[in-house]
Amino acid sequence: MSPLPWWVLLIAGLVLLGLVALILYLILGRKAKAVIVAKRPLQDAVRRMKDLRGKADVLSPSDVGHGVSEILRRYYMERYSIAAPFKTTQELFPQQADADKNFRRRAWRERFEPLAALYDSLAYAPLPATRSEAVALVETAITKLEEERLLPDD
Repeated sequence: MSPLPWWVLLIAGLVLLGLVALILYLILGRKAKAVIVAKRPLQDAVRRMKDLRGKADVLSPSDVGHGVSEILRRYYMERYSIAAPFKTTQELFPQQADADKNFRRRAWRERFEPLAALYDSLAYAPLPATRSEAVALVETAITKLEEERLLPDD
């Protein structure tokens, strides 16, 4: 068997070198960095409430009440990781279970209940009948949310 010509060996070496370079690039090459958006449920809820307040003149009072309810539902889900949109306060915190709750759970309930009462009234008995009542409702919700800014995150 005769030796291969030098140019065949050169081409084979370059192809092999290219394959090795390609494999190394795929393995060690730049990886796409995932962008993780930090959730800021309180700030987002306040911003959405203020946007809703700006639209209150063109929306019907019931639409404003529904908007407040939806914003609060999303806020509860994102901040507290609870099924607040799907349950009433009584379902979330049965009275007979109060005696068994540890201190942390009771403290958490005390933080949640002021907004939960507003949420329940919206979910089960829409309040605003006039535009001025709708704006007042949004203002109340904003005030309650801003009160939460003073509380430390868990």
